[in-house]
Amino acid sequence: MTFSVVQVDGETLPHKTPQYWMLHKPVGVVSATRDDLHTTVMDLMPAEVDPELHIAGRLDLNSSGLLLLTNDSRWSSRLSDLNSR
Repeated sequence: MTFSVVQVDGETLPHKTPQYWMLHKPVGVVSATRDDLHTTVMDLMPAEVDPELHIAGRLDLNSSGLLLLTNDSRWSSRLSDLNSR
């Protein structure tokens, strides 16, 4: 899957390649991209990842387990829709 081509004043803006990451969230890390008090899952990711990644789902602070992160909002929305059925 690729994202749509976006042009402004005749110039094509660079497209983002969809990224899909799996991360084991340890206990004590928050399922958030930013938090002033706790370590976040983004703090555990390599520095070169897309800063626009978001979490597809969440785990509580005191839970550990698999989290999925992506910059593909359509994909994460489809995952969320599957969970609500």
